[in-house]
Amino acid sequence: MFNKHLAVNFTNTATKYFHSDDHLTLQEICFAVQNKNFQANFGVQNKEKENQRNEAFIKVIDQGPIARDSYRNLAALEPELLRETTIYKTKKRINEEMNNAIPISILNVTDQPSFTPIDENPDINDPEVVEEVLKYIGKAGYCKITDILLFVHPDLIERYVINQDNPVINLRISGDGNENYILLQKMITPIAHELNDLVLNGLKDLNGTVWKINPYFSSDWKFMAIVLGFNAPNSKYFCP
Repeated sequence: MFNKHLAVNFTNTATKYFHSDDHLTLQEICFAVQNKNFQANFGVQNKEKENQRNEAFIKVIDQGPIARDSYRNLAALEPELLRETTIYKTKKRINEEMNNAIPISILNVTDQPSFTPIDENPDINDPEVVEEVLKYIGKAGYCKITDILLFVHPDLIERYVINQDNPVINLRISGDGNENYILLQKMITPIAHELNDLVLNGLKDLNGTVWKINPYFSSDWKFMAIVLGFNAPNSKYFCP
C-alpha cells in the first residue's frame, strides 16, 4: 500500500513538472525501514531481459562457485542483488527447459543398494541437495547423443563449425577416471548402441537432412583397453 501511494503521488507530481510527451516513468524506489532495505519495482518488466539478467547471475554463481550461504551474505549487504527465491526459481526453470530439450535417463549401475555413512561435518548442508544426491546413489545419468546433437546443431551451423553443404559431423568420444570394468560396461552399453545406429543411419536434423557421423575414440591407454577389451601379447591384434 505504501508503494502504491508513492506511485500515485509520483504520477500526480510529474504532471506539474513534465510534458505529457516526455513519457516519464517510475521504475523503482529504494528505502530502508529499521535498517532493513526494500526495493519496489514499478511498470511493466521486460521478461526476456529479466530472464537474461537472472541467467547471468546463475552463470556467475555456478562458475564461482559461490555457496548458498555466501550468496545470502552478499545479498544482505547489497539489496539490488537477486533474492534467493529468484535464484531458485531461475535454476528450476533452466533445469526444466533443459530436461525437455535433452531428457536425462537414469541407469542402474550397481546391483546392491549402497550404504552411505553419516558425515557429522558434511561439505553440503542443503537438505534439498542432499536428498537429491541420496536418491541417485548407485545410479548414473545418461543423455542421448542424438538429443544433444540436435540441440547444439543450429548453433554449430550458425558458427560455421559444421557445413550444411557438406553434412558431416566428426564426433569424438572420450573418457577417463573409471577403471571398474563391470561398471564401465553398464555405462558404455547404451552409448555403444546409439553410436552404432548413428554411424549406420546418420543423424536426421529438423529439416530432414541426414548428417553422416564419423566417430573418433580418444582416451588414455588403460581406459581404452578396458572399453575395447584386453588381448594376449601373441594375438594378431594385441593392441587396442
